[in-house]
Amino acid sequence: MPKKEQAYSSEICALIGRAVAELLADGEPVGRHNILIQLQKYSAQASDEQAQDLIERAFRSLLERFH
Repeated sequence: MPKKEQAYSSEICALIGRAVAELLADGEPVGRHNILIQLQKYSAQASDEQAQDLIERAFRSLLERFH
């Protein structure tokens, strides 16, 4: 795997892990629907294009794995 893809994978995993941790801290169920909603919240709060791109990749990555 090229370095750039490997970096994205680590960043995506960290972002999804953050979403799961926040759901657990809030007492919310950790299911695919709630994780995707959490990522949408991050997207709405993101202030720069690079963050938006990472969140979009994480969202797409999860959708691809769920189908």
